[in-house]
Amino acid sequence: MPIIFRPNKVGTEPDSTSIPENCTAQLMHYFDCVCSVLDLDFIEYNIQKLRSYRSYYNLTDGEKRTLFMLCGLFSIDVMRDKCIIENEALCEDDHVKFFSLLAVKTIVEPIKYIEIGELQIKVIQVMFYKESWIKKFYHKPMEYFHALYSHLNEHRKPATTIDASIVRTSSPVQHSDRKDFIESTKNNSHKHGGSLSWKKVNDVSRSHNSCCSCNIL
Repeated sequence: MPIIFRPNKVGTEPDSTSIPENCTAQLMHYFDCVCSVLDLDFIEYNIQKLRSYRSYYNLTDGEKRTLFMLCGLFSIDVMRDKCIIENEALCEDDHVKFFSLLAVKTIVEPIKYIEIGELQIKVIQVMFYKESWIKKFYHKPMEYFHALYSHLNEHRKPATTIDASIVRTSSPVQHSDRKDFIESTKNNSHKHGGSLSWKKVNDVSRSHNSCCSCNIL
């Protein structure tokens, strides 16, 4: 009989069946998983509220825009096969499972950092998922919000950079010099035509009628 190696899991897997049948709640669940695999402490924003999918009805319109923008930034295309990996067998009866970097070394070569624009963000664990999960909790809600904002004639390109204004001085982001980072981020935002200004994102959280400065479509 062949021996099947199964790494030791860490933490507790979220119960996907308990997540409300609502596109906002479903996308919040995806973002919660992203926050579980990446060290996002450098973001100066109340991301905990965006992770609390059981209280999805508390999000303002501005916070929903922020959620959509962040999930576009940390899309499955960016995360796939790096720190979020499809593997039906390892998930067993769950939709997703989390493992430490050390535990998965015999299955995949874990990466320590993931690149988002000019940033290298620390990976703290790996998540395996089933295809049905990513369809329900990423593709479906993202398509919903994309259609919603397109209907509002907000034809914009996806955000591809993180503005320096949201990065804490003592952050897990790997960059040789903060001044150089600020300049490179500015240059990169001109190159890609989109950046995340956290001051304006905070403003949009306070006003339902405001529009965040980041490019989301």
